[in-house]
Amino acid sequence: MENDAEPPPDLKLCGYLSAVLTVSADVSSSSIPLNSLCSIGGDPPNVYFATQNDVRLAPMGKPESSDSIATPSVKKRWSRIGMVHGSISVVHQLHALVTHKCLRIVARITRISQHRTEVECGGREVRAVVLVDVYLPIDLWSGWQFPRSSSVAAALFKHLRVRLVVGSTSASQTVAFLK
Repeated sequence: MENDAEPPPDLKLCGYLSAVLTVSADVSSSSIPLNSLCSIGGDPPNVYFATQNDVRLAPMGKPESSDSIATPSVKKRWSRIGMVHGSISVVHQLHALVTHKCLRIVARITRISQHRTEVECGGREVRAVVLVDVYLPIDLWSGWQFPRSSSVAAALFKHLRVRLVVGSTSASQTVAFLK
């Protein structure tokens, strides 16, 4: 199965990252096709990727279920500074930047596997690896700056593997931009 996602117009591919996510407990690994596209959604702190057949993929180690409702104080902390207890996952960083229209992403599932969980005494947990292509506005190369969430953007760029296209920009310009 092949999905050819069109790159977003007026944006340039700057890098990619892989994220390991947990699949809802009631979903089997065979119901999620490889190479299917995903979109990011939810409200902090309940952020997730959703597949084309509406399966939710949540960040690893998330204590609450994807259907739980956050208290107003937790939501306020998330919306104000983008993190809770001093740390923020890559999925939450992506969500914050996509929500503020600082970047666009194209995500697809590259691998599905089952792992034993220690918590449930040998139970099985289905995990998915999602490859996320990150696109930035072309205006960035002519002086545009992130209007909001610049610290979140800087934290996200530490996780990106940079894709350089020969002839489009020099490596020094791209590295200077990422600092």
